[in-house]
Amino acid sequence: MLVDDNDFNLKVAHELLMLFGADAQTATSGRKAIQLIRENDYDLIFMDHMMPEMDGVEATGEIRKLGGRRQSIPVIALTANAVYGAKEMFLANGFNGYLSKPIDIQELSGVLTEWLPPDKITRKPDAPQALSAGAGSDVWGVVDRIKEINAEIGLARVSGVEGMFVDNLRLFYSRLLPECERMAASLSAGDIGGFSISVHAMKSALATIGAMGLSEAALKLETASKNTDAEYCLEQFPGFHANLLSLHTALSDLAPEGGAASDKAPGDTDDLQRQVQIALAASDDYDNDAGMDAIRDLLPLDFGEQSNALLETASDAFQAYDYKAARDALTKLLQSEKKE
Repeated sequence: MLVDDNDFNLKVAHELLMLFGADAQTATSGRKAIQLIRENDYDLIFMDHMMPEMDGVEATGEIRKLGGRRQSIPVIALTANAVYGAKEMFLANGFNGYLSKPIDIQELSGVLTEWLPPDKITRKPDAPQALSAGAGSDVWGVVDRIKEINAEIGLARVSGVEGMFVDNLRLFYSRLLPECERMAASLSAGDIGGFSISVHAMKSALATIGAMGLSEAALKLETASKNTDAEYCLEQFPGFHANLLSLHTALSDLAPEGGAASDKAPGDTDDLQRQVQIALAASDDYDNDAGMDAIRDLLPLDFGEQSNALLETASDAFQAYDYKAARDALTKLLQSEKKE
């Protein structure tokens, strides 16, 4: 099982496991992972470290408390902060090991070989096969023009599988605006902890596609946020945000038919406005359940990149009981819809 709150990192890790023929179930939170582990048997769990509400250390502790086989099932931490002493910290908290993010495919191979039951290992691939069609010369022409991206590094992340690298770029493009909104909303609301988690995930995603300069900028923001240096974050984030938006524009030529990579069904704008009004009233009443109920059915639908991002931000805010951030996102969403 794979556990990660960031869907970009989750999908990349899932596709890497698919290269090895591994059947992985996914969970987007520690609580969801615990629920699934109660209901299913797994041979190996990859657990993200930094997640909102319940982090990987807390979730692993709860898994061990379930007893029986859950006390010994291998749990491997996924972390973008592989600093000195990290291994000892994870081992002391119920993990069996850790993998650094972005995931190195050879290290992943070693973990699978070490921790999967021998009868589940059929082969150790030396040259994983592509999951999708290879990239054409037009794609590489676009990538070559984007100075922020080092294609050699991005390809190395996926063992040279060109189709997967391009898929990662397209997925990153489709998720970038919602993640930008999420970071901006957290910082605007004074939620330095939420901002730290979001910029931490962005750091890993940027490194995955080979945007190392921007990943380093994200690391500096993450470090400042962990030190509660809100002043630095407020000063530096606007420039970082602007660079991300420029990268988004540069990547737009990679999106199918020049548009956003979205597989969502179109949503009804009248229904959107009705439900957002209900969610706004719920935020004024500090009613988390009513707010989530109002927008839950909207999240799988497509209302355009900006509206989709604001809905995701409002959903995250309700889950964190941050009613001001939810209200701000929903108000912006209504204003943007009226302009259109």
